[in-house]
Amino acid sequence: MDPKAPMRTSAAWSFDPSTKTPLLGYCPNCRQSVIVLKARIVGVAGDQYLLEGNCKRCGEPVPFSV
Repeated sequence: MDPKAPMRTSAAWSFDPSTKTPLLGYCPNCRQSVIVLKARIVGVAGDQYLLEGNCKRCGEPVPFSV
């Protein structure tokens, strides 16, 4: 291995839903796409984050994924 060659490292990263605004999701109560407030990670499925937040219109929980 060439000691002067650039090293490749796998950069660890994380997702913070509070940094991506606005988040959109489908509210089953309002039956439409809405802005989601106070999104938080509730799980991971494969390569997607499962999130839940509150509907801006009615305040009900809105599950979605990114």
